[in-house]
Amino acid sequence: MEERKYNNIGREELEAVLTKAGVFKGWNEQPENDISRIAHCEALGQKFDIEWWINQCYLKIGHMQMMFHWVRVDTTWPWYQYRTELHFENSVRRWMEPSDIVAVLGIEYHKDYLEKHPELKGEQTDE
Repeated sequence: MEERKYNNIGREELEAVLTKAGVFKGWNEQPENDISRIAHCEALGQKFDIEWWINQCYLKIGHMQMMFHWVRVDTTWPWYQYRTELHFENSVRRWMEPSDIVAVLGIEYHKDYLEKHPELKGEQTDE
């Protein structure tokens, strides 16, 4: 991830990251004279929403909400079952310091994990 002074994600950037991850399902209906702020998403059978504002966003899963500033697709989290994850970060960064990860959401299983857990194959998306 490139260094950013304030590191707030733009609406187009958010949609691009979610589309690249294969989880983006669309924005909520646009209210009159306003912008759509709720991105509807789904990964591995789990539906979740992201409420976007220029200075912060909220990951919403059921009744849980988590505030974040940036999201990225990653493959380095040490969970053996996921091949790809979304990393949600509070990303006010100082020089050479890592961002604080507030949530990691698995979006694609490893093939060998699916072979051991065939009951999950209906959740895996093939894109």
